[in-house]
Amino acid sequence: MINQRLVTILGSALLLVGCTQQGTDLSSANNWTSSQKLGKVIAEISVAPARVGTNVITVKLDDDNGPVSGASINIGTSMPSMKMDGPDLTAQQISPGTYKVQSDLMQGPWQFDVSIKTPTGKTEKITVETDIVRSVASETDTK
Repeated sequence: MINQRLVTILGSALLLVGCTQQGTDLSSANNWTSSQKLGKVIAEISVAPARVGTNVITVKLDDDNGPVSGASINIGTSMPSMKMDGPDLTAQQISPGTYKVQSDLMQGPWQFDVSIKTPTGKTEKITVETDIVRSVASETDTK
């Protein structure tokens, strides 16, 4: 009885950990991209090049009918390990369903709190994290 209860508790804990981790970290393993389903909308968030300096944060929105245009996307940035807030960003639609914004990012772990208000007025929030790394020095930088 105790063993069965323990297995049930551990299984539930692992399930919760899997749910909270899934799709939240941007890394080289997933090409700095996370896709999450928000009701009927699928949001794909990416950061490139994920290196110190100017980065582009891209949000793509699709539903059953194709790209979702006319959304409002705001991104709060922070470096939780340093207890430091970064800039608040507003992504601009550059093509149907694709929104982009540029920001200069310093080295270290970053958190992006993405707020998406769809054309129907529904607001969804996604939090993603990534490590911004130092660029590899070119040969001319080392001479």
